[in-house]
Amino acid sequence: MGLFGRKPKLPPAARPALAAGERVLAWAAVGTPTAAGSAGAPAAAPARASAGGDDEGTATRAGAAAAASSGEDAPDAVGDGASAGVGDGASAGVDGGGSTSAPAGAGGGVLVATNLGLWLPGRGERLGWHDILKAVWSGRELTVTVAETVAERDGYQVVADRPVETYLLLDPGDLPHQVRARVTRSVAYTQQHAVPGGSGRIAARRVAGADGLTWTVRYDPGTPVDADGVRAETDQLVAAARAATAPADL
Repeated sequence: MGLFGRKPKLPPAARPALAAGERVLAWAAVGTPTAAGSAGAPAAAPARASAGGDDEGTATRAGAAAAASSGEDAPDAVGDGASAGVGDGASAGVDGGGSTSAPAGAGGGVLVATNLGLWLPGRGERLGWHDILKAVWSGRELTVTVAETVAERDGYQVVADRPVETYLLLDPGDLPHQVRARVTRSVAYTQQHAVPGGSGRIAARRVAGADGLTWTVRYDPGTPVDADGVRAETDQLVAAARAATAPADL
């Protein structure tokens, strides 16, 4: 890379409180739309992001061996304008939930991708890659859907969508690519299942910097999540998925 092609460094004032061993992979300033609807200059200075692509990909289910590891070897499909997350096609295990878009990308701050997760503007804590249900890059805007834990059960968590957050990135650099790759790699297993009165998606996610998998269930709208039959069926489905993805004895 030539002298004038080098990516600018993240300004010290915008650098989040990184943990030991955490390193910055890419960053991008959040832009400010003008009143006429066109984009203005990014509010943070300097406004340039690290160099790279702007691809997104859809996460697919990894095999049993991949699910048993905490590495980063899951499939890494690429599709322009597509999404990365937990699910098949455009869905991230989150379909028809009626989520609304939060005015997160109104301007100001930076998004920072690290080996451990994603730092969003105005937040003092990092999102783990396993916390992101879906990330979509439109070519100008990065839309993120984050999981919220609503119940803790034996061996898994019940999660739901937080409001969708959208960020205008005028000079995205490598950030969308890193988000797509890291979210995809965190998915070890994902499968939609029918349950009494509805359906839900079971997923296993790798947690960056930790061993093992985190198991979650995201029920589709209208599913009676607290019904005894739904809970019993979900317990059995999760147990079967964990057994199917357990590493074979060497």
